[in-house]
Amino acid sequence: MGTTYSWYYVKNQGQTREDLRAGVAKLPKDALDPAAESLTRRVVDELLKRLETLPPQLREQAEAQIRKMESGDTVYAAYKQDALFFPVFATHLCEGYNAGSRDCESLYKIFRAPVLAFSVFDSDAAFVSFFDGRARGDFARVPEGYEEYDSEHYSAAFPDFLLELCPPESRDEVRRIWDDPDWVFADDKVSEITRLLGVPMLIDADPNRGPGTEGWEILETE
Repeated sequence: MGTTYSWYYVKNQGQTREDLRAGVAKLPKDALDPAAESLTRRVVDELLKRLETLPPQLREQAEAQIRKMESGDTVYAAYKQDALFFPVFATHLCEGYNAGSRDCESLYKIFRAPVLAFSVFDSDAAFVSFFDGRARGDFARVPEGYEEYDSEHYSAAFPDFLLELCPPESRDEVRRIWDDPDWVFADDKVSEITRLLGVPMLIDADPNRGPGTEGWEILETE
């Protein structure tokens, strides 16, 4: 089973730590989109069905994941003064969920700034979405013949707005990475693009909150 995950980024418009922490405190503790809650319930039910068939080590991991998913959200953000975007994490919006521009719009209403989101489905398909208060977009990069996504909602075109976010010297590389059909894991594709954008990928299970967080301050609510 591959990775299904989403990563959200709030555009830096001069917000202070206190501004960002206040936004994190407003994140709801349940799904912004009812589909997210439904998906979480289905994942928990599926894990419960498979527990007895798993080897002991995997069973322990699955039980820990079930406890985590049923216990509610972890929410936090990462701050660096000169960053292009501030990463934001909420369990129900990130773990086992595919982001879309509707989710970006919901976060825009909380943080009052444009929001960018990357996501992957089962490590096969990569997605990028945005909402900036006026325009929105949803784009997918999937293997040839892949049908496990909403092709009417996600465009197969190249997300040109990504190039505007990159340093000029990185634009050709971002396009090459997104378009390259030979990447085995979609999460690696997203990881390389976020590295070029200079933002980390927050992962709650990681003791350091995720790769690329060196030099970033983690902001949690009380």
